[in-house]
Amino acid sequence: MWTNIIPIILLKPAHKKHIDFVLKSKEIFEDKPYYADCQSAASLAYMYSIHRCAYMKYINEHVINYIRKMVRIYIDCALVVYYEFRNICNQNNLKEIYIDNEVWNDRL
Repeated sequence: MWTNIIPIILLKPAHKKHIDFVLKSKEIFEDKPYYADCQSAASLAYMYSIHRCAYMKYINEHVINYIRKMVRIYIDCALVVYYEFRNICNQNNLKEIYIDNEVWNDRL
């Protein structure tokens, strides 16, 4: 059983590089308001992929390809959710308020 988990554990340092590569290729930088959402979605994709590959007992190259595919999909989904949130606010004349925004922390 441990032989299936060892290749997955070795991927951990490389997953950060791949997430950064995908974010840069989609022109998502730290100054963008949706950067944190995409970063957390990519981390969730990595954790989900590790769990799924361990459960299905996948090994070696299939694990790497599966993780890369899921990271791209989760980042795309995070972007869709962000833009849909913005569109709903614009259509209904609502103001976008983020919980982590310093301006609104005193008022909420």
